[in-house]
Amino acid sequence: MDKLERLACWKAIAVDAIRAAGRDGAAQLEGEVWKNEDDLFGFFDCFRPDGTMVERVFAGVVGGDEIVQRLLRVYECTRGTFNAWGYFIVRRPVPATPERLVELTAQHLDKVRQIARSHQDADLAKLMDTVPEIEIRRGPAPDRKLPDYNAPETMIYDVVGDWLSGLDPLESDALLLDEAFYSIACDYDIARYLCWPLYRKSTEIEEPFGPYFELWTHGARPIFEKPGLVNVYVTGDD
Repeated sequence: MDKLERLACWKAIAVDAIRAAGRDGAAQLEGEVWKNEDDLFGFFDCFRPDGTMVERVFAGVVGGDEIVQRLLRVYECTRGTFNAWGYFIVRRPVPATPERLVELTAQHLDKVRQIARSHQDADLAKLMDTVPEIEIRRGPAPDRKLPDYNAPETMIYDVVGDWLSGLDPLESDALLLDEAFYSIACDYDIARYLCWPLYRKSTEIEEPFGPYFELWTHGARPIFEKPGLVNVYVTGDD
């Protein structure tokens, strides 16, 4: 099927899922016409709280089986406190010791280091060669939009995005879901983890976004705010 047919098919599945869950919004969605990827913002909200029927979205889609398994983990981590439309938020995270959070953060930083070297970005590679201190902080993370373009977090954001755009993914209709994946948590690295099965064969770096996703399941978010220090902010309902 062509792009418009695929979008229409996905919309129909979403309508069915909303109705099956007894939620409001099915009639309004049914009256919409989806013409491009931007119309898919919030798409996976339609399958909350537990992802029922989401596998139908990926039936016959290249890489779909693996993507579904990753998506189901997102629903599992967020369904306990779901009560409205909106971003998927891990309010009751999987418990983790500080030592485990530090371990996962170190793994995440190593993936960034590998990406910097693969992309031949000398500045970021040099920065990542010095292992930073990792501190665990309780509370919400600050806004990720840092004003300092030379801040480590900004450098990582730019280099990782450029590196990924240079990879050659498998041809798959799932690539139309970029905006849908991003809108799950308003987080590019979560979106990249979900669609990684399409990119796996284009690089030797294994699961570059896996440690970051595992941190997310624990309600944790690492931010490289200044050279030599990564703060890991941990949130969640008591």
